[in-house]
Amino acid sequence: MVYANIKAVGGVVKHPVFLGWVSVLLCWFWFFVSFNSFDLSLSVTPYDHKRVMQVVLICLFTLCFCFREYRRSVSLLFQDRQLVYLWGVSLVSVFLSSLFSENPTHSLFASLHWLLLLSVFCAGFFMARDQLTSWVITGVLVLHALMVFKALLFLVFEVSVGDSLNAALLYPGVEHYRFFNQIQVFLVPLIAIWAVRTNVKKIAYFFLFVNLLLAFCGGARGLLVGLLGAAVLAYLVLKPWRRDLQVMGLVALLAFAFYCAINQFVQFSGPSSDVLREHTSGRLTIWARLIDALDWSNFFIGKGEDAFSYHSFHRHEGHPHSSFLQFIYEWGAIGAIAAVAALVRVLYVAHKFCICHDERFGEKNIYAGLLVSVLAAAIYSLFSGVVVMPIPQTLLFLFAGLLFGGVTGVSRVSEVGVPKIGFQKGSSSSCQSLATGGVVLGVLLLYVGLCSAYLLQQAGAPEVFRGPRFWAEGAAFTGSFWPIVENTF
Repeated sequence: MVYANIKAVGGVVKHPVFLGWVSVLLCWFWFFVSFNSFDLSLSVTPYDHKRVMQVVLICLFTLCFCFREYRRSVSLLFQDRQLVYLWGVSLVSVFLSSLFSENPTHSLFASLHWLLLLSVFCAGFFMARDQLTSWVITGVLVLHALMVFKALLFLVFEVSVGDSLNAALLYPGVEHYRFFNQIQVFLVPLIAIWAVRTNVKKIAYFFLFVNLLLAFCGGARGLLVGLLGAAVLAYLVLKPWRRDLQVMGLVALLAFAFYCAINQFVQFSGPSSDVLREHTSGRLTIWARLIDALDWSNFFIGKGEDAFSYHSFHRHEGHPHSSFLQFIYEWGAIGAIAAVAALVRVLYVAHKFCICHDERFGEKNIYAGLLVSVLAAAIYSLFSGVVVMPIPQTLLFLFAGLLFGGVTGVSRVSEVGVPKIGFQKGSSSSCQSLATGGVVLGVLLLYVGLCSAYLLQQAGAPEVFRGPRFWAEGAAFTGSFWPIVENTF
């Protein structure tokens, strides 16, 4: 078997490249199948299909912890104590809030989902350590480019045959065009910063233009604000990439000019199709009512994960379209601040890596692109459901893991060495592997059992409809927790 070596103080850590390539293929397959459901006879909605694919990916990445070599590589995360402590504080806040919520079964299940999402971050970290980041991103960009090209064909056809254009028709593979925008926010910065510095620069500029044109045609104000905010911040702190950001601005202006020209021939229909509209799409109402529902206890403890979806705010949304307000309400202010600080920590470390002048480190372009990508998604999440919807939720953890694993590579390992956790040999190592495998399998059986029970409940007609949260039907999970545990095991 081929091995990759990570040199460190105190020895060499080896892990099979084969496992890294399997992880890459899993990412490609997940992204492709999420938009192409085939006939899997699942009888689920397109949204639920995407959630099922996410659950499958999470389970497979969690199973990777059964491999000792994988644990060895991922254990390098424990070198960054600040990140680990912030994770710990946020997770404790999530589970405590859920334990004391009005619907602990639902909230504890949703909290378990957040915990297992860290497996996606760890997988990204692992692949970056194997120097496979560019392969992951290239595959995702190619698959996304195929969807964008299809959307462009729809646009050309609709403009050529009709006087009115429904913007929702332009976005293939999603049941709502805003879900497509939430994916674009991750990939447009990568096209603008990384892809244009490769030997496919002309193709990259073309797809950058088409992505921005689709954003204007779909009235994607949130996406454009997220990209603009990230571009401005990146322009201030990432000087080597200022020219790329300036070119991105010029391409955006050209795309807007094309949008205005198209608008002269066809009228974009739909309440959210006008990119220059002034209303807030109901967000101010949602935020005002959520803020009114906060009390002093929300500083220490929240209402429980997913609580917004089963509390009445006289709206049908399953989430408040604001990640920070959502975290404060559901996790408490301490947990929300810790989660934000953990993301800021990743971005800060990435920024320090990108601006250093040590030429030993390659692939700065791709990590600069990932930095802007995660930053844009974070800004977009302040008035969108990026942290809730299955595909962008997965991309957020995956890209953050790729970013952190790449920028804390050789230099950080060589400085602080390899942690002792998980490197014992002999019978103790075998016992540790068996124990880890037992815990992983037990947790996954519980997780899959809860997902299945919740999905079966959704098959009936719930009394109260809530917009998408975990499943497309966002009503609360009303199953009993312990019977599910007994049946699962």
